[in-house]
Amino acid sequence: MVATPRLERTECEVWPKLSPTLGRVPPRGGGDAVLLARLSAGDDRALRIVYDQHADMVYGLAQRVTRDDHRAREITQEVFTYLWSQPQRVHLERGSLRAFLGVVTHHRAVDEVRRVTRRSHAESKAHQGDAVDDVASLFALVDVTLDNGPDAQSGLRPAALARAFEQRTAGLALDRPEPRSPLAAFTETTEDFRALLASLSAQDWRAVPRPSHEHVGALVAHVAGMEQLTRDWLAGPVPDPATVADHLTATAPMVAELADQPGPAVAALWYELAQEAAAAAAAAPVGHSLVAHDLPTDTDGLLVLGTFELWAHMDDVRAANCD
Repeated sequence: MVATPRLERTECEVWPKLSPTLGRVPPRGGGDAVLLARLSAGDDRALRIVYDQHADMVYGLAQRVTRDDHRAREITQEVFTYLWSQPQRVHLERGSLRAFLGVVTHHRAVDEVRRVTRRSHAESKAHQGDAVDDVASLFALVDVTLDNGPDAQSGLRPAALARAFEQRTAGLALDRPEPRSPLAAFTETTEDFRALLASLSAQDWRAVPRPSHEHVGALVAHVAGMEQLTRDWLAGPVPDPATVADHLTATAPMVAELADQPGPAVAALWYELAQEAAAAAAAAPVGHSLVAHDLPTDTDGLLVLGTFELWAHMDDVRAANCD
């Protein structure tokens, strides 16, 4: 069974791209782990402790990026409300709680700068050039207490806590995520990816996600090619293994075919192929064996691989538009 995480583009989470050492401050005596368990159980005292430990860093980082006290106060409230609402998003094997709060703060602050300075791409880039935009600099700030001045956070603590408790009642434990079948996980993740693509602007579609793809449109064309292969592996005609052994080479014809298509058209074709792949999986015999690329697997295994690929490329799309 696969538990499907619900993703939001505005969070711009980039945990998989972080260095394994940057910002990692192991909790003493299980401090972070205990606090997260208490947050999940609805212990409001745990949120007060976390706020008192990290609010200076969160507010100071937000203020440094936005250069605006009002926006920094708003972002501080959003960050602690987000933590209180979804503490399960914190994975201590990837970094400390402080590091997580720093990443969320940074991306929300940069998103706010972009929103305010959307008047022109050049102006937005110029403004962000002075922001803390690389991971190393971000964690250099995360690891110190920023000097915000004596009155910078006056009244902010009760406002932030009140806002968090409005979102989720104190004492209310979070339900554990329900397991999903591989098909359900793939279907739900497809809808998440579709929603993310629908939120992209024309400029977002031209952003560069990673060296192996020219832009986001080409990446989504690659994903469309993967959905086509998934459909064919399940329902036929089965592709010649010699032509699809390499992950990227196998989808190159689809990428070339869609090279001149606008982003929304690429997204529409990808979604159509994803639905066909899901339908083929639903109709496949139980335990149906196959070879995907050069990997022996079955229907469920192929769906799990497809789900993980969608998760990874959602991060790629968000990261391309958060740099």
